[in-house]
Parts: sequence; structure tokens; C-alpha cells
Amino acid sequence: MPGGTGREYRGSVRRRTRVVLEARANRRTHPVQLYDVSITGCRIDCSGLDVSRRDRISFKFAEKITVKGKVAWLMGDVAGVQFTTPLPETIARHFRAELEAD
Repeated sequence: MPGGTGREYRGSVRRRTRVVLEARANRRTHPVQLYDVSITGCRIDCSGLDVSRRDRISFKFAEKITVKGKVAWLMGDVAGVQFTTPLPETIARHFRAELEAD
């Protein structure tokens, strides 16, 4: 990934996922595939969104749970997002349980 070797660059371990959720950027909302997620960020398929580096983006994880971030890097239709609001512990637990089920 751009900028480093994984854990050192991100500051936390990312977990693979197959979750699709709603993202909003530049006044446009579109479902996005999360490839992996950590408490500090995620990697997504951004082909349905028109985003550039440093754009603000938000993700709707549940009815009342929205996490905000900014695009840290782009590589084709894949973007790395750094969260600017914390990933709630309930969501982090969900992703840990999903990983353990594989």
C-alpha cells in the first residue's frame, strides 16, 4: 500500500471483510465494498463515487451509526480512508466476529 508496510503506516491491524455499506462523498451516496477495516480506517472500492485524495467521506454502518473519514490515497478504483471519527466498539466487535467465522 502507498506510504508504508501496513501496520506501521496505519497504526492498527486491518481485518478483511465482505461488507457493502452506504458511503457519501461530494454530495453523492453510493454503496461501496469494504475490502478491509480497522479502528483507524478502511480500504474500499470507490468506483461508484467521484472522490479525490483528501476528500471527506462518511459511511453508514447502521441506522444511527455514521463514521466519517478522509481519502488518504487512491489507486484506480480503490481508496484508503482514514477515519476522522472513531469506529464504535460495537462495529469493531462485529468485524472481529466476522473474521473468526471464516
